[in-house]
Amino acid sequence: MNDEINLTSTAKLVSFEAHSGNRNWTVKARTWGDPEASHACALLVHGLGAHSGWFEAFARRLSAKGIFAMSYDQIGFGLRKDELFHSKNEWLDDLIASWGELKSIAGGAKKPLYLIGNSMGAVVAYSCVESVKPDAMILFSPGFDGHPVTFNIGYKLKALAAAIFAPDSDVILPYSVDDITPSQTVRDFLTADPQRRFAISARMGLELLKLTLATKGGSKIAHCPVLMATAGIEKIVDNNVSEKLFNELSAPVKKRLKYADSMHDLMFDPNLDEIVNEVCNWLASVTGSPTTEISTSK
Repeated sequence: MNDEINLTSTAKLVSFEAHSGNRNWTVKARTWGDPEASHACALLVHGLGAHSGWFEAFARRLSAKGIFAMSYDQIGFGLRKDELFHSKNEWLDDLIASWGELKSIAGGAKKPLYLIGNSMGAVVAYSCVESVKPDAMILFSPGFDGHPVTFNIGYKLKALAAAIFAPDSDVILPYSVDDITPSQTVRDFLTADPQRRFAISARMGLELLKLTLATKGGSKIAHCPVLMATAGIEKIVDNNVSEKLFNELSAPVKKRLKYADSMHDLMFDPNLDEIVNEVCNWLASVTGSPTTEISTSK
């Protein structure tokens, strides 16, 4: 990998038991940094087809700035891609359970806890914000709706028919790594990643649709500061829908960041150092936590 976006893993693999109602399951996750030495902790929620390891470059930079980071694999993805998926509620349960684990790791220390979601993960984070009550939330390239050209009517009708008549059949996602990042090195890394998914079950696609519809039609209140960052070269999600929802959102503090020359996944952006600095400076301003500038790639 190049000096800018190095995805060679430095994470610690962890797992923990989770419970909700009559359901018991194991969550698999990755962590970066020392929670005791950190001044804040963050839960990172990955996107569709991705997994917790795709946060490597971003989480490593957070750790260098004193923020302990944990990211878990959502059911159906990463180390859990072979687990049987039933409904969108399992994604919400995963986040709530992982948030409880993060709070346990943080212990009784009075340090800020951040919720950060990327793409589909931003939708899951937004859906749970009032349940977990973070000190601040960040939404990167949120997937409140698919890009109308990429996820066109024909694709949506075909996917819906598959969900009705063959819910366990695979539906190929209508985009590739070329739409995620400009870096050929990162593209090659992602293509060779055995944990990535570029096809999901029709059932999963329908449940994601239900989640986005519930999000757009539900409460637009967050009792914490919220930052939304979007990419200008976007072929996967619909920034217009995200903009509308963000404008309607009621929160004590809101901030918008737009990266006109960036592609969808800002976690792989060549200017990631600058993005992390800008995000962490904002977090410090709204929570009072300390921050340091990243002057070289970590």
